[in-house]
Amino acid sequence: LHSALGWSRDQPTDEHLNQEEKESIVKQATQALIYLMDMGLIHRDFRTTNLMVSYRKADIQVRVIDLGHTILAEEHQCRNKSAVVRCNWKEDEKRKFDWAPPEVKAKEPFMNFSYPVHSFDIFSFGVLAVQLQATAMQQARLSVSRLMGNDQSEKLAGKLAFSHQTLSKMLGEASGRP
Repeated sequence: LHSALGWSRDQPTDEHLNQEEKESIVKQATQALIYLMDMGLIHRDFRTTNLMVSYRKADIQVRVIDLGHTILAEEHQCRNKSAVVRCNWKEDEKRKFDWAPPEVKAKEPFMNFSYPVHSFDIFSFGVLAVQLQATAMQQARLSVSRLMGNDQSEKLAGKLAFSHQTLSKMLGEASGRP
């Protein structure tokens, strides 16, 4: 998906996604997250580079890939410090973890996810929805930052059926994510 948005340095494309394709991606991403939640799993790496898009136009298909950060949505996993479970969310100028919610990037209190357990992937999904409407990664980052602060001055064009309020909740406090 990252490449289909035209953001990849390795595989640039001139053929950007149209609104119908974006809506289909949102629908299929929603179905994938519901499936994972029904299975009691938290993906924790739900982002453009881990959504594989095949075909195009009316037949677009999305596949969720890279389950390497996926964990069981169980209480004992919330604060499990095992290197197998714990992720290093240390950011710098070249490495940004836009899809990871702020509560898991904080050093204290340490946690792998917050409650409700689906809040991590809902945050990531909110970031994805914003990215699908942005023309560039930097614009998406600015929009997410503003939405997290509930800045009402910026309205997103073509919101993919998400209201500004819903996106703000998805990117807000874990306990208030839909």
